[in-house]
Amino acid sequence: MNDIERYENSVRILADNRIGDVLLNKGEDHAKIIFYNLFRIAESTVRIFAVDLSGDVPNSDEYTTQLREFLKRKGRAHILLEQTPDITKSVFGILCEFADQVSIKTTTLRPKIGDGEINFCAADDFAYRIETDKVKCEAHVSFNDKKQTSELKRVFDLMFTDEKSITFNL
Repeated sequence: MNDIERYENSVRILADNRIGDVLLNKGEDHAKIIFYNLFRIAESTVRIFAVDLSGDVPNSDEYTTQLREFLKRKGRAHILLEQTPDITKSVFGILCEFADQVSIKTTTLRPKIGDGEINFCAADDFAYRIETDKVKCEAHVSFNDKKQTSELKRVFDLMFTDEKSITFNL
């Protein structure tokens, strides 16, 4: 078993058992595994704050497969983007397929931790991924931290309902 397979197995165990340990996500391969598991265990709502969903991670098979499965289970996705998205990317085909369960907005607002801007995903009220280095895809992840997830949801919802946020129609 190689390193990425060990990481994938460890993440699956943490996700399945909703273990609250904070783990470090380093690089795109780790990010794909994390998103796969966040979408897999989410039950009702995911909130995603990202640049534009045009990168390799959100258009990977891991990401798109589980996002589709989550939406098939009648989940809802609220997405807030920094830039107008390129709707030719594969992830947008899925989002369009489930347009009645998806809301997308763009915003000029930027969430931060300290001085650094972040991207994040909150799954329901218990799991999250906070990307602290957008270039290296480095993030902190937990599959059972209601306090941190609640704070991310609060920040997301404030930005999502802000008058500066613009609805993007699918």
